[in-house]
Amino acid sequence: MHLTLPPATAARLGPEGTARALAVRKQLAEAGIALPAWIDERPGRLQLVVGDLADDPPLSRSAEVLATEHGPWVLAGLLALRTAAAAPRAAFYVPDGAALGTLSRLVSGMAVEVHRALPSWPSQPERDIPGAFGRAWVASPAVLDRAAAALSGEPPRRVCTVAGGVRRPQAMCTAPGETVRDLVRRAGGALVADWVALCGGAPGGTLCARDEPPPAGTALVLVLSAAHPLVRQARRPLSEGLARARTACLGCRQCSDVCPEAARGTSLRPHHLVAQLAQGRADPALAEALLCTGCGACDLVCPAAVGPAGILRHLSARLASAGASPPRQPLRDHPARPAVRLPRDRLLQQLGLSQYR
Repeated sequence: MHLTLPPATAARLGPEGTARALAVRKQLAEAGIALPAWIDERPGRLQLVVGDLADDPPLSRSAEVLATEHGPWVLAGLLALRTAAAAPRAAFYVPDGAALGTLSRLVSGMAVEVHRALPSWPSQPERDIPGAFGRAWVASPAVLDRAAAALSGEPPRRVCTVAGGVRRPQAMCTAPGETVRDLVRRAGGALVADWVALCGGAPGGTLCARDEPPPAGTALVLVLSAAHPLVRQARRPLSEGLARARTACLGCRQCSDVCPEAARGTSLRPHHLVAQLAQGRADPALAEALLCTGCGACDLVCPAAVGPAGILRHLSARLASAGASPPRQPLRDHPARPAVRLPRDRLLQQLGLSQYR
């Protein structure tokens, strides 16, 4: 494995710092953690690495438990990412509560910042941390977990919340190979016989088989009745979504206005992709879909219930299986677009999950 640093970065770090950064990069690469390409393509652009502990979907407590019960662990992961990326700053972005206090005490006296996250969704640390917009590498709790494991040689903590229609909703450390059924059993069992699991929660989650492990990095297994509207939506075939897009899409752009990736300045525009796919455009012309993070925010604001998130998820999977790559993004400063934020309490009500609060 051949790893190098840009000459400007190596000169800034010096021989010892360069050797340390390359060693950590190698460890991270072996764990499947790659640095965003722009960090080396534009030396000096990266200003901070952010551990986004507000990234959890509604009803999940995985990031909170990871921070409060394994604070030194997530701190080690954040510091590893900062070293590998040669970032001048490191910061946590944390919701108000126990995790905020725990991490604030833990990093006291260290060159690590802690910023309070707004009680809204999706998480947008680049908009709220001074100097972060367009200059931050934002890492999810799962990436922090894997980074800490890569450097320590210990297994990842793999914290996952099981919530919704279970007797004892809880966040738990999971073992490799544990199935969705195993996790539901550990949460006291489902409250209904016809339960269905949305791995990743809502919005943005996907249906998971009971006897298969949840996808790696899953923060929430949301257990619902098969009759729940979220389950019916997840089961809706692509053909139905495209037919609805052809006949009901208003072209209002609300899906693109709420998209965090579009707000960051990337070329992703959900309304454009959905319209083009509904008109039968060839997949290679729609590679921007690979920029989609699958958060599902677009579904929440679509006034015609087209379901753009599911359409983009299907398109992304087809492109990825064909070996397509996301289009390169221009290395220039993008103006910050107005942030669209959804209050978490209102989000639970809109998703039909208020009873599980």
